[in-house]
Amino acid sequence: MLFPIGTQGMWFPGTWKLVAARSWRAARQGDHDTAARIAESYARRRPNDPDAWDIWARASAGAGRDEDAEVVARRGLDLHSGYPPLVYFLGKLLIRYGRHTEARKELTDLLSSASESPLPYLGLASIAAYAEEWEKARRYVAEAVSRGAANDRLTVMDVLGIVLDLPGEADWAKGIAERAARLFPREWFPHLLAGLLGDGRSASRHLRRARRYWRGQEEEFDLKVAEARSRLQRSAAIQDSDGRAPPSDAT
Repeated sequence: MLFPIGTQGMWFPGTWKLVAARSWRAARQGDHDTAARIAESYARRRPNDPDAWDIWARASAGAGRDEDAEVVARRGLDLHSGYPPLVYFLGKLLIRYGRHTEARKELTDLLSSASESPLPYLGLASIAAYAEEWEKARRYVAEAVSRGAANDRLTVMDVLGIVLDLPGEADWAKGIAERAARLFPREWFPHLLAGLLGDGRSASRHLRRARRYWRGQEEEFDLKVAEARSRLQRSAAIQDSDGRAPPSDAT
């Protein structure tokens, strides 16, 4: 049972960042169950902190407990209606389930109430990209980037995941990846894309940094490289077949 919630106790602003760091550290080490337990313990003691629910929902999904993650996200939204990170997470989860109509409604409602946040645009870009509505996806992700999505450790990974699939946007993806690799040097995905999209010594350095993250899991890393290359080749093939206009100049 996930509920009921226990006593609230005392908390101070920023506590969630410490808890998130502990949970993410465990997840980074492959211990997703511990990551979820850390996040759950915090949310049970701090139900008035909306970020506690966001951490718990994300950690549950990371541990492969998607049903629990949805329950947690919805319970968090019952307490903190319209909280953008929770709505965005729920939208991503629904997209993963293939429940795009539900996801679109959640994200469109969020767009109405939090139009200055990058999150609803990023979520709607994901839906558009899944449907191969490339121009719509391009517009939405550009709006998200203009609102700071490329400056946040979590959302920039989603930005890169979408831009990677956009036909004709290899240069845009490269620029975002190189900047993200500088801002978040311990994240492997920006280094991987910067390496695959770049050339020369800089590209080799980025690929080495990405591979270092997967030390001891070289076969899995090679699969990640193959997947990224396949997606790049697919987007290039779509561009060639469509005869698209030159890439976007959005930054």
